[in-house]
Formats: sequence, C-alpha cells, structure tokens
Amino acid sequence: MYGIIPFMLLLSALSHAELKDLTESELSDMTAEGVGLVFENYQIEMLSDDLTNRMDGGPNGETGNEFKITGIEDTSGSAVNASISQFYFAGTGTNLGSDLTGKLVNIGRLNNPITIDLLDGNDIGDGADGWMDKSVLEIAMPTHVDSSLGYDCTDPTLGVGTGTCSSRADDADGNGFHGERFDMGYRINRQFTDSAKDVNLNFHAVSANMDGSYIRFWGGDANVDGNIDGNTTSEATLMLEAQMNFYASELVFDSCNLDGSLCGEKVGFKNFSMELALGDAAYYQPMTIDVDSNGFLNIIIQALPAPGDSRLPAGTITSDGLTALGGFDPSLYEKPQAGDPDGDLWNWYDDYYTNGRKTNISVSDLTVGSQSFGASSLQNLQIQYLEVKSHEL
Repeated sequence: MYGIIPFMLLLSALSHAELKDLTESELSDMTAEGVGLVFENYQIEMLSDDLTNRMDGGPNGETGNEFKITGIEDTSGSAVNASISQFYFAGTGTNLGSDLTGKLVNIGRLNNPITIDLLDGNDIGDGADGWMDKSVLEIAMPTHVDSSLGYDCTDPTLGVGTGTCSSRADDADGNGFHGERFDMGYRINRQFTDSAKDVNLNFHAVSANMDGSYIRFWGGDANVDGNIDGNTTSEATLMLEAQMNFYASELVFDSCNLDGSLCGEKVGFKNFSMELALGDAAYYQPMTIDVDSNGFLNIIIQALPAPGDSRLPAGTITSDGLTALGGFDPSLYEKPQAGDPDGDLWNWYDDYYTNGRKTNISVSDLTVGSQSFGASSLQNLQIQYLEVKSHEL
C-alpha cells in the first residue's frame, strides 16, 4: 500500500504545467474551496544504473540511479544490500511492467480531481463529536460516485453503471482516451555476502485505482505514549484519520534470482479490494503518530472512550458490558427501556458499532502458480484500539 502524501509528492515532482495569470474578474470568482489536481498522459519509471535485471528485460540505452535501503543485516551480522532496481507507474496493459511504451494514464479528471482542501470540522461531523471546532486539512483522491454513474472497482471489463468507482479503464466508453486506472510495480534486489543467496522480490498491481481514499489532519491533545493503564496524560499532537482504498483487477508477487532468469511461482490475488479505515474522529478515535525520546516510532489509534468519559452522554454500564480496554459492547448488555437514564449512553455505543468506520478486504481468487485457493474476505472490522511501536532489533 502507498500513502497518498508520498504519492502526491512523487506526482508533483515529476509533472510540468503551465501557470497563467488570472484577471481581476476571474479572481473575484474564486471561492477558496481548495485545490483540484488532474494529471493527464502520465507515466513514471525509475531505474537503477544496473539495467540487466529490468522487468522489461532491458537495457534499452536508458540510465538511472539506484535507490538503496541500508542498515539491514542477515542472521550472521553481515550486511544485506537492498535496493529498488525498478519502479513503474503507468497506464494499463503493461504486462507486469514489461511493456511501458505508450502506456499513459490520467489521474483524476476535471469533474472528479485529486483535491487539497481545508475543511470545517463542524461540517464534517454533527458539531458535537471529535471533529467539533477543528480546522481539518484534507488530501483526497477522486471520490466514489453513484453506482448508476460509476464502474466496478476491480473488473476493468465492466462498463458504466456497474459500481461506485469513478476511475475508468482505458477506452471505457469507446473513445480511445487514457483512463484513470494504472499499472504499478517495483523490484527490490537483495544481495548477500554469499552471492548464492541473492534474490529479487517483485510486486505488480494491474488496473488499479484508489478512489475514495483520503487523509485528514488536525491538531489536538491525546495520550501518545501508549500507556492506557492509568497514565492518561495527554499532550498536543498532530491527529489524523485516513481512508486507504486500493482496488486492482490483480495483484501479483513473485521472487526470482538476481538477473530474473529463474523465478518461483507467482502468487496472485484476483479482483483485490481493500477499504482500510484508520482512525474514527467522530467517535474520539483519531490516529496519532509520535517519535519517543529514543527515536522509536509510536503509532496509535486511540482507544474507544469508556463510560464516564466527559465527552460521552451520562449513564452507567454494568461490568458485564465492558470490554478489556474500557469500551462497551451493547450486545453484552440489555438495552435500556424508555425513560431509562442510561439510554443515551447505550445508544452512543450502539451507534458506534452500527455506523462507525469499518475495514473491508476481499479477493475473488487467491492463486499460487496454477493452484487456486478460492475467494476470501474480511468484512466490517472495527478497531477499538491499536498500537504499533518500532523497536531496535
């Protein structure tokens, strides 16, 4: 998966556009509703200087630079040289990156562009939730649309009216345009002291899009050290909520020897769909990212507030309904009757489990070589608390 911000920076750094002055009358029509970005006829390929193991079998006279990853050691303590020898981002039909010629892509379109906007938290929420009185910076990919106007998110052969994704496959309406779906892949070389162990790892996404993805940022106070066992000290921090969607007609992984002449079996995921919800500000569950005094990264999706939290409706929940982290599962507790003073609190938790943000991941067929393992899915996953810490090995 790729974050939207690095993705945006990558596109911006390698794009060219002509800027024109606006007249006073044109400036008077500006409403400060944010910035929309569209990239047309776009392709990028990054290559290492060693072109003998390109995905397309090169070299073709191109030159490039190697992107190295340092600080990796094997079990004996010897250095492992890891480098990205190729990365490509192009239109569809590249045959796993082996044919990039003429394969261009559009990212966004004028009526549904990439957007950068400053939002009013009271407009995002209901004015009495985790967004209340917050100024929120949003970076968003093209949105989903009504299913009567959209396309199936993973199958590029289906026409308009088959799904909610606005991004189109090439020539979706027969006019020969460059669609908004892309092929993407990279090759990572790993070289050991014992060259017999040298290997490369390859990843490819076919006819992919990120419709509906966004990242929202705002400032607030939270416990960023992960200590939820009594240490409730909060500090000013950057908060975020992210919706990371990634759809592809196929994901392919394989591993080869360093020159690519001998490869293992490919692992494939057909009709891959991931809708990953990180943080839920409406229910006081932002994600926070912090670096501690030792330089280690600490990423937390804040715990669901417990009964008695001043931000929640008043009420009492018996111990039978409490979860280990202080949240509440209404399925374990009898719903209060009309007029019960605990009803508002019960309803708040019930609303979270019913309408809170959920993660869905599905694949129509998992294959290893020629062997099929069928469909698999993960639906309606909610994160009540998540902490990820980096450590020195």
